Amino acid sequence: MIRAIKQILEAFFWLTLSKILPAENLPLLWKLGRMVGGLSYRMSPARRKLIEMEMQLVFPKKSKAEIDQMVKNSFIDFCIAQIEELHFPVMNKENIDKMITLDGKKILDQALAKKKGVIAIHPHFGSYLLIIPALGYNDYKVNQVAARGNPPKKMLEKNPGFETKDGIRWVVYNHRLKNENNLPGDFIDMKSLRKIYEKAANNEIIAISGTGRGGQGFVPVQLCGRQALLANGPYRMSAKTGSVLLPMFTVRDKDSKHRLAIEQPIEIKDSSPEEVSRAAQQFADHLTNYINKYPEQFGMRLWRMRRNAHWDDHPFFIDYAHDDAWKKYCSEPDK
Repeated sequence: MIRAIKQILEAFFWLTLSKILPAENLPLLWKLGRMVGGLSYRMSPARRKLIEMEMQLVFPKKSKAEIDQMVKNSFIDFCIAQIEELHFPVMNKENIDKMITLDGKKILDQALAKKKGVIAIHPHFGSYLLIIPALGYNDYKVNQVAARGNPPKKMLEKNPGFETKDGIRWVVYNHRLKNENNLPGDFIDMKSLRKIYEKAANNEIIAISGTGRGGQGFVPVQLCGRQALLANGPYRMSAKTGSVLLPMFTVRDKDSKHRLAIEQPIEIKDSSPEEVSRAAQQFADHLTNYINKYPEQFGMRLWRMRRNAHWDDHPFFIDYAHDDAWKKYCSEPDK
């Protein structure tokens, strides 16, 4: 019953209220996001508890008051990120700096100067979709590798608990997809390897999530003092194509505006397990630093991955795996 009510409210917001709110007024959208986030925090005790459990594992030395504030801020940051999607259709080259700026443009330009493309490896951290307009509206050719829509039938059979999009959720999903499709970049299906390689050969930017659960090959890393599984695909792809591997993080600062932080390249000599493991650990170290600085911007991702652990046979953190099934993913190369 509660789930049905939430879906109705979600549909009302995206299909009705979104047409009334002034999409160009970012301060108003941010204010509304903070209000909705505070309300959501109070109305979601189960989600609140899971995020609290995860924050305690990531920050064992933090006080209860500090953990509680991180949890509340996670709800607020998430709701702001959702509501500011209304601004997507009105973003352009002239106003993009009001939403997000580039931090590390010189690093990116030096990488593209090698003419072999760039693999922008970024986590589900903060408003991660903003990597597309941040780069696209600054005249870079950018592509996001993504799994859109419902998962393949084989994945659903293997993981029956996977949350599918149907009924009213499918209507809302497609409405939001229209906003994403207006962004200045291309979306590439994660199975379209040929197209990904073509984009790299054309010296374009290929954005790939470093914390996604797709793919067949994963590598264990140390992340926030815990053992996590990261897909090995981005690292193997960089080794095969010669594309420069650049870690990128979308960070919300205190004024609610974002910046795309571009870190120094992760060097990878070849696609050997040792090299892939070393490169993945380097990305994990970057992510750990960002989580330590901005825990609320990873809070909802922690919740989602912990929530999915009951059916996921290769969960993000190994410490809540039900058995050793995850080990088989560490012996198969990503295809």
